[in-house]
Amino acid sequence: MRRVLVPLLVPALALVACEPTSIGRRSGPAAAELDAYCELTSTPGLVRFDGEVATICEAGSCMVARVRGTSLVPVAVSDARMGYAASRGRTVILHEDARLTIVEGTSEIELARWAADVSIEDDGDHALFVALRAPDTAHGEDTEDPETGEVTTVAGGSAEVTPEMGTRLVRMDLDTAELEELVDDPLAGTPIALPGTDDVLFVGAPDGVAAILRVSPGGVPRQLTNVGITDLGQEFVPVPLHELAIVGSRLVYSVIEREIDTSELEGPLPGAIWAVDVSTGEAELLGEGRFPEASDGGVIATV
Repeated sequence: MRRVLVPLLVPALALVACEPTSIGRRSGPAAAELDAYCELTSTPGLVRFDGEVATICEAGSCMVARVRGTSLVPVAVSDARMGYAASRGRTVILHEDARLTIVEGTSEIELARWAADVSIEDDGDHALFVALRAPDTAHGEDTEDPETGEVTTVAGGSAEVTPEMGTRLVRMDLDTAELEELVDDPLAGTPIALPGTDDVLFVGAPDGVAAILRVSPGGVPRQLTNVGITDLGQEFVPVPLHELAIVGSRLVYSVIEREIDTSELEGPLPGAIWAVDVSTGEAELLGEGRFPEASDGGVIATV
């Protein structure tokens, strides 16, 4: 595929999109990397892509695959809902039953019995996700299968999973399964770490309207967007789901257009790319696109 370079009002941030037309074509390694990105993100059924791992869902089931050049190599797991790239070639899997596991080679280890809204920090060694409010220990517990003798590590102890436990936003060390609570809020979700800091962005609803917030470990969350907004009017800034990236000082994410006729649609559902300054909360609509990633000081997205 070829690209379109779209100038923006925000200085030093440009959106490069995969489209059938060519304006401002680049050459060299950057172009080859972009061509690979465009080919992979046009995969039918693609629901998540982070450059190293893709999740493809069709006919009611999902496949998680590692990226190898322009090819996708399936990860041998069952009942996957979403996949995420971790360090040392490992893959974190969120399953349909909400279990969180990590796959390394042919080994799969359970990390948590219930998880949602997973993201992996830049170091690849820590995960952020929504977890149950554990009733006993906040650290991993080794359990042994009485039939096979296999030992797994389960976050939050061995208590039975029930909806009454409530949820919280946590950071997990993927090597030890140790948990750090960030936010004890049943409405918190969609976390992403800010590189170079211990801060985390997440989606919440402190005033009843969804918004993006920022929190430091042990601190009080600070609302960045939709401050003072009480309804979904023109000033409302949409919130991300699971297509998001940090580009410089901005959170860049796509908002998917779902209320369309998909009978003749080829490729992913269309979406819009937004950028929010992680310090001021200033927001801007960049243009159409899906699966945003940082690239050469700008953003690449598929259209």
